Amino acid sequence: MNRSIQLLPYIKHLSRCVSLITPMLLLTTMLMTSIQADGRKLSPMLTQMRMPQEPDLSPDHVHSERTGKSYLPLIIKLHDADVTLPESVSIIHRRGVFLLAYVPVDEIQAVSQLGVISRIEGGQVCTPVLNEARRFTSYPEVEQAVGLPEVYTGKGVVTGFTDIGFDPNHAAFRDPTTGERRVKLLTDYGLSPGSCTRLDTPAEIADWSTDDADQWHGTHVAGIMAGGYKDNPYWGIATESDIVGTTSVLYDALLLAGMEDVVGYAREVDKPAVINMSVCASLGPHDGTSLFCQYLDELAKEAVICISTGNYGEKVGYWGGALPQSGQSAGGFIDYYTWRPDKASGYLDIWSADATPLNFDMLVLDLDTDEVVARVPFPEITSGHTDVNFAIASSQQLLVAAGADESNGVVSADLARYLDGIVIISTEINPENNRFNALYSLSVKNLPEASGELAWRYIIGIDIKGDPGQRFSAYCSDQIRLRHVPDNDRAVPMTSDGVMNDFVTAHNVLGVGAMCSRNHWPLIDGQEGTSKYTVGDVAPFSSYWSSAPVRPLPDITAPGATLISSMSTPYIEAHPDRVAAMTLMQTAYDRDNYWCSASGTSMSSPYVAGVCALAWQADPDATPAEIVDAVISTAMTPQGDPANPRWGVGMLDSYAVIRKIIDNSGVGNIKADQTGDLGLPSLPVPLTAEALAAYAIDNRLQIATPQGRTVSPGSLSSGIYILYRGDAAIKVAL
Repeated sequence: MNRSIQLLPYIKHLSRCVSLITPMLLLTTMLMTSIQADGRKLSPMLTQMRMPQEPDLSPDHVHSERTGKSYLPLIIKLHDADVTLPESVSIIHRRGVFLLAYVPVDEIQAVSQLGVISRIEGGQVCTPVLNEARRFTSYPEVEQAVGLPEVYTGKGVVTGFTDIGFDPNHAAFRDPTTGERRVKLLTDYGLSPGSCTRLDTPAEIADWSTDDADQWHGTHVAGIMAGGYKDNPYWGIATESDIVGTTSVLYDALLLAGMEDVVGYAREVDKPAVINMSVCASLGPHDGTSLFCQYLDELAKEAVICISTGNYGEKVGYWGGALPQSGQSAGGFIDYYTWRPDKASGYLDIWSADATPLNFDMLVLDLDTDEVVARVPFPEITSGHTDVNFAIASSQQLLVAAGADESNGVVSADLARYLDGIVIISTEINPENNRFNALYSLSVKNLPEASGELAWRYIIGIDIKGDPGQRFSAYCSDQIRLRHVPDNDRAVPMTSDGVMNDFVTAHNVLGVGAMCSRNHWPLIDGQEGTSKYTVGDVAPFSSYWSSAPVRPLPDITAPGATLISSMSTPYIEAHPDRVAAMTLMQTAYDRDNYWCSASGTSMSSPYVAGVCALAWQADPDATPAEIVDAVISTAMTPQGDPANPRWGVGMLDSYAVIRKIIDNSGVGNIKADQTGDLGLPSLPVPLTAEALAAYAIDNRLQIATPQGRTVSPGSLSSGIYILYRGDAAIKVAL
């Protein structure tokens, strides 16, 4: 008997990917007077929001134990790298002119006015949204070392991630030979400087349960990338890599802080680093110019970074093109997850192609008559007046709650006649790309009918107005989707082509889409779970953008539907009703360990990250750019629907990636550890740097890196080395 089952049915799509959403969904989190736009220093998001007071967060997470202040973790760009900021700004990491820092909410305005500040962005928060997979990417050839010097396992490479819901003591993250913990560093970031944790000893990590017992995503992702437990078929890719796990409450600045931790550890131990980020940002310029993407480009100089493209390949969430001769185009919004038209909460992020401003009207659409029944214009925006922050509310109470007054808001009887709620427009010329940007936020619901039930009749919308032929792009937040207004000119399309994670528009990262490698999987009770996806085909949910300005996206596609990987035991203990959705439970290392299925680009991205770790083991002297190029340039043409733009350049070919790296390194024909062919004694056990140095000296062997750089025996550390004498050589991994 087949039984279709979801791991988390109440967040069906969120089980596939972590999606970046903004916290301004409650009217009480809107703010328009205490945080104002300041000469393009603060992003439109920061002009509209402050840190949410989530009811499920304990007070010590929300407030500093020392000052009682509320903080926002932010990304700050300075005019000069060598400046100091007030002591109240708690710096997490510095990288050139960029800072990641906790800033007291009530001081953001004052900090933005400092002459040393160029730009402040951030304030967005994330919330959670193998065995069969291997055969689709030529992995069996890697696993069997067909034509390769050795079996690659990620040894000598650091694999890291930034996520939520990580169980570091799962059997998947133990050394399969020694049983030692492979998690070398674990960091967790809360909502204030006093709520940050750093664990870097086996004893500390052994005492840690999880960052969040209500989440499991990070455990599943890490298992795909690096899980090494082999008493069942569900191990990952880089099974002997060192693991750095970073978790947080998932503000964007904290994601970058976690990535800095991965890079920092790898730098300390002199090993290459691969980072996975299965996190999606629906909003942003999508041209690589956000401060987040600029920061990513800097990190990518030191690490290979793999990022999920998102799971919105079937969502109508992108609106863009040239305005028609009428110079205007209108659209409406409905709830994404339920398709219910009685409410809508979220954002539309609107970008002009250049600095030319656009103008906007708020609309109310009657679904019964297909007519626009209310139109309220926002204040006129001109080239000489582009910084606008204005609210339209259905009541004075909502206007006051948003921090607005008669100078920057209005109570609209036309809105109140049909809907209860508020909409806000915040505009600027973005200084990072010189493009006009408008953030349209909405939180509305239908009024009750005579029966007391909410009406389903009216939806909120917007009319975008400009010059005929003027081009714009608009992106929906996760909570809403677009629809055309009837009888309106449809010259500007609304589509799923372009609903893309803004993070992957950074220039030096790998944006990963998902294909289907299995649609049946075992359940713990002996029955079977199923999905609708076609094996060998690209997943229909996988986000894509065929005409992206930076490059067609995704960069590469890999197995993401459906993958079986490790599951957080603390999550199962907190949610015992989820046991039925598990694939397997095994007792090992004095605890119960679970494995389960999940689908999404969240699963395909760590798969690619694991393969990148194998490639870097093959040539530790390769650069991040060379690893990225090897992944993209060796992509396979898919068999299923090859013209589908969701494939990007094609499907990952694990073997070809490693083969290309080896061939480029010039060590493809050198045997690994075949000492008998040279008449040499066996390599010392255990193989340490000191033992290998003595072995080379005793046997009169020269030592070099795979790139040919001579190394003295006394300077050996972890890595790949070529030991040679005359024309004979062996390849050794420390």
